Amino acid sequence: MSLARLPLDEEQQLVERILRGDQDALSEFYEQYERLIYGTIRKFDFYAFDEGDDYFNGFYVKLIEDDWRRLRAWRGDSRLSTYLCTILKNYLKDERRKKAPDPASPDTIDEISEDPFEEIEAEMDLITLRAHMKDCAEKLSDRDQEIFNRHFIKDEKTDDIADALGVNTNTYYRAVHNTKNRLINCLKKDYPFLFSEAVEDG
Repeated sequence: MSLARLPLDEEQQLVERILRGDQDALSEFYEQYERLIYGTIRKFDFYAFDEGDDYFNGFYVKLIEDDWRRLRAWRGDSRLSTYLCTILKNYLKDERRKKAPDPASPDTIDEISEDPFEEIEAEMDLITLRAHMKDCAEKLSDRDQEIFNRHFIKDEKTDDIADALGVNTNTYYRAVHNTKNRLINCLKKDYPFLFSEAVEDG
């Protein structure tokens, strides 16, 4: 059964009750998100239909592991449903990789990305992703923030930004690369659930 969508404050209260060991909250959580979890699982076509329950139960075990570590990592800055879908998809991708004899096979290559931003964007809605990125960008240096805003947000021309910074284009591209890495490191530290390895290893 699927219940009406909970407001964010009620999602936070539900999680708090679960973490306190409230058994009624566990039942409510199951009823609230069962359809969402099954629906997301069925979008993946690498498993037999009758394996859906196995993946549902496997994901639930992932949530419970280490005293609900993954649920504790939710900070309430995005919908709980968005967060659950993110770690569920990462869990399913990990399961798919385990099944694939060759990680570069045609069946799996579209699921593997060398660029963490591409992987994140495949998981999160753009609004939520940009909110997390903005939070991390505010922790960067003034120079990195300028590069982030003008390159990633405003999409200004490379030559214009390089001229404003007083550097040539080669130096500018290195600066963009370094800014991007610092932003990714911040995202991994503050929002580890965005990354696939956070589901498997935490």
